[in-house]
Amino acid sequence: MNSRLYIPALITLGLGPLSGCGGSSSSEQAYLPIGLQRTLDITLPDGNPYVFSFITTSESNAAIYTGTSPTSSTASVHVINYKPASDTAEQIGFYWSSNDGTTTSHLDALVVLYNPHNISKGLGSATCSVRDAEYTETKTQQDNCQAVIRDFRVPPQLDQ
Repeated sequence: MNSRLYIPALITLGLGPLSGCGGSSSSEQAYLPIGLQRTLDITLPDGNPYVFSFITTSESNAAIYTGTSPTSSTASVHVINYKPASDTAEQIGFYWSSNDGTTTSHLDALVVLYNPHNISKGLGSATCSVRDAEYTETKTQQDNCQAVIRDFRVPPQLDQ
């Protein structure tokens, strides 16, 4: 038996898997699937509802519908550790410009999901934060909201 070949082979094989340590896992993504369409039925801390629907249009943008608006807005999407295999993420944030009803005051609006589950299929859930100046209940940021993630629904005015 030639032990000179056997020992280096074990060392080489043993170190192979370690070379990938420290980087991001190939099973995590920094974006949602393009074309994903979902609706969030959000319950604010005071019990009021807030409806938010989205269609991802690229790795960093989505067409969004808030409330019962028949027209979409464009939001920037930021995703942290989306895992397609388990359909979970650490965080998903949607950010856009909202209008508080005046012609000059455009404010930053957001919906941020924390630890969402079943993001792309079935019935999912997440804790979230919401701020949208177009709606009285969300003019100031609402935290600890509860979101139910479900199949995409068009706003009621589009059902005609």
